[in-house]
Amino acid sequence: MSKITCEQLLAPFVGAKKIIFELEFTKAFTFDFSHHEKLRGFVVTLAQRPDNFSDVVMIDAIENGHSEYQKGMRYRFGVTVFSRAVHLLKVMARNIKSSEFIATLSDKHQLGRHTRFTNMFDGITLQPIARPELASAFNMAFYSQKLEHLKHTPQWGIQFVTPLLLTEPFRCEQGLETALPFERLWEAVINRFAHQDKQLIMREALELLPKPTALLQWQSSRYVHLFYSKHRKPCGGQLALGWLLLDDSWHDQHRLLLLLASLFGIGAGVARGHGQFALYEEGVEPLFNRMRPASSMLEKLMFNPAMQRHAQNYAEKLPHLAPEVLFEDFTHAQTIWSQCHWPLPSVSVYERDTGNKLRTFTTTHALNSALLSGVQAGMSTQFKQFWHPDSFAYQAGKSRHNTHDRVQALINAEHHYFYKSDIKSCFESISKSMITQLIALYFPGDPLQFLFADWLSACEEKGIEGLPLGLPFSPVLCNLFLSELDFTFTHSENLKDVKLLRFADDIVLLAKIPQTLERAITTLHAWLANNHLSLNPQKSAQGHINKGFEFLGWRFIDGYSVKQDKSAERVVNTSTQNARQAKQVIVIAGMPTQVKVENGKLVVQQQGVSQSYPWHSLEAILCIGNHNVTLPVIKQAMLKKVPIHLSDQFGNYQGSCCGHFQQHQALANVTQLQSYLTAHKQTLANRIVAKRIHTIYDTLRRRVDDKTQLKALLNLKAKAEQTQSLESLRGVEGAAAKILFQQFKNWFADDWHFTARKKRPAPDPINAMLSLGYTQLYALTDSILRTFSLWPYAELYHTAGGEHACLASDYMEMYRAEVERTVLTVINRRQITPDDFNLTPQGAELSSEGRKTFLRELSKKLYTQNDQNVILQNMINDIDSLYRNVKKYTQPQIQFGKPPTEID
Repeated sequence: MSKITCEQLLAPFVGAKKIIFELEFTKAFTFDFSHHEKLRGFVVTLAQRPDNFSDVVMIDAIENGHSEYQKGMRYRFGVTVFSRAVHLLKVMARNIKSSEFIATLSDKHQLGRHTRFTNMFDGITLQPIARPELASAFNMAFYSQKLEHLKHTPQWGIQFVTPLLLTEPFRCEQGLETALPFERLWEAVINRFAHQDKQLIMREALELLPKPTALLQWQSSRYVHLFYSKHRKPCGGQLALGWLLLDDSWHDQHRLLLLLASLFGIGAGVARGHGQFALYEEGVEPLFNRMRPASSMLEKLMFNPAMQRHAQNYAEKLPHLAPEVLFEDFTHAQTIWSQCHWPLPSVSVYERDTGNKLRTFTTTHALNSALLSGVQAGMSTQFKQFWHPDSFAYQAGKSRHNTHDRVQALINAEHHYFYKSDIKSCFESISKSMITQLIALYFPGDPLQFLFADWLSACEEKGIEGLPLGLPFSPVLCNLFLSELDFTFTHSENLKDVKLLRFADDIVLLAKIPQTLERAITTLHAWLANNHLSLNPQKSAQGHINKGFEFLGWRFIDGYSVKQDKSAERVVNTSTQNARQAKQVIVIAGMPTQVKVENGKLVVQQQGVSQSYPWHSLEAILCIGNHNVTLPVIKQAMLKKVPIHLSDQFGNYQGSCCGHFQQHQALANVTQLQSYLTAHKQTLANRIVAKRIHTIYDTLRRRVDDKTQLKALLNLKAKAEQTQSLESLRGVEGAAAKILFQQFKNWFADDWHFTARKKRPAPDPINAMLSLGYTQLYALTDSILRTFSLWPYAELYHTAGGEHACLASDYMEMYRAEVERTVLTVINRRQITPDDFNLTPQGAELSSEGRKTFLRELSKKLYTQNDQNVILQNMINDIDSLYRNVKKYTQPQIQFGKPPTEID
């Protein structure tokens, strides 16, 4: 088989014709960025649904990217028909002019129903024509002329003017690949042969041609993510521009392939108008003249209502200028349409930002500001279809509060692993050339791109790097530039469980598992590096949600979010410090209690006994169980800045009630608390473990005769007080617990089947009661910590993991003995017997009645206050001591500014 000749290649394409139709809108109309689908449906209907429509007809979506059309605006689209179906042009022209035919269109074809025919153009000469028969044909002479031009010009610019649909990417992490688009040149022509002349043998003949060297330098690329679908990943909607070098490896057949592809497109969806690209020489007209939209994007922006409003606003600021005078330089638009507009001078202003960093802000003349603001307003509407749902800045109807709500919703949906940061010097670091290319990709040849180039160049002459801060269009262009980052995470199979939320240059990643979060962080860094950006390491944080993070003025921790107000926080903290000795925390537990306000004081009435408290003496109130707290109490507490914390009867924290000025100090003071705990970790841990061992000693002292065990416990207690490492301390605690549970084994091995302490699942009744009691003690400790504004997830002795409240586990250690004594009590009194348990493969299950009995006895032991039993008060005192020490440690000292070195 011989190689294919140029004549053979051209045969299916000779005789094709292209017509441009122009319509006028009879009412306002809105498109998406892509017009392809709406156009195709309309054109298929105009052609009266012929067989094999996609094989013989190709659509040119000339006005892709233009969204808003007002009544009276014009609209253009092209139709190319191959030689064997040129009669369809007559059918379409007849129907598009027929009001009777248009009246029959269904609601699905709104484009046809809301427009009327105005003109028709030759697709080659771009001149008006009266009838389709007068349109020029793509003949051999036409192809030969263009081929000669290609042969004598080695370097060509290439720019896709409609999105390219491919089933595999031609962009990798390093940039754009070069081979894949040129493989599509072959496929485009081969498929046309197969559909037109059924000459399948041409496929083999074409493939005998050696493929040329693809010397292609891509300047810029962009995915138009509106084209993504499950069938087109990850290249749905590729726009790109670059330079192509045709070296000696390019034969005439290769150049002809390139020529045909530039006329008829490549990739999937060419019949709908996808994958069309232009070839051009630098400073010279394109190889093929392409019909421009009826109105440029800039014209639409200039004459839209938003621009008129900005004209009026600036006229009011400059009363000596009428609006028409104010805008005469660009309302008539001659300098801009001719691409000769030069912006008036800009001025650099140096200001310090919130981080005290000196930054350059740009201001400009009122004339420029009016034009800038008007274009920005129009762009905001035009580009809204590009914004990702999880991007919230610089968009009408979206704010920081929407971002907060979305973050909170994802956390509630178990996205518990986070990474947050911001882009370092984002505006200053975005390349001007990349922004210019970005506008060129979306609006090729539109005066808008030249206007932006002028504005950016004017700023560059002033020494302003990147996007100028202070000019109205900068935020919109920044958002447009970063929008591809937003969609990168949406359409990546490996990152489908990760959500990226962005507010301008502030970013947070939320994931369900740490492995996908790590992949997402790698992807984020790679994308930024490819675009010459980086994250700010000083503002980056990563971890589990129970450690918390700050984002946009809120602190998110373990399902809570609290708005931060640093000035208010300082005032509250100061007043707390000054009045600390006079303030107290009230814990209401036990029998149902009436809490009310009388004579301006808080009154607590329980079992006929009342006690009153001045509001200024109260730090906080904790209600454990069901108590009657009246509405006046709640209102007065808000007014007096006294939070009311609520937990159920078993100590499980349920929430708090406080005024809008109180930002839940537990969240605001996490850093101070962790700083204090880190500084005094060993001392505090030694004290906790020593007290835990002492309570074990007290439990066994009255119940065992073996003095050896008691002596061993005293030795372990002394050792705990002197241990210098947490690891050794854990060993000491473990040895003491072993003594305790060995004695439990001696007592309960036979009837209760207890052999050792095992947590989950509890294999026997003793372990089941211990686990139940420890859980309730843990919950109570958690509630008290929160009441004192101490975050229970801070790390001290126990290590963080999952949703484990470390600090609650630490401080409950000193009171575990109350659970163990409750187990002994209910067994000795026979309040609970082995018959109350059901042994299953999932562990020992306590009956509902037995559970109530055990928890009731534990609550009595914890909450009953008399001379012999003050457990709850002791817990409060221990946590109150921690609270005071944290405050003392984190607030400036009067002498020498040194923090305390000892703890109470």
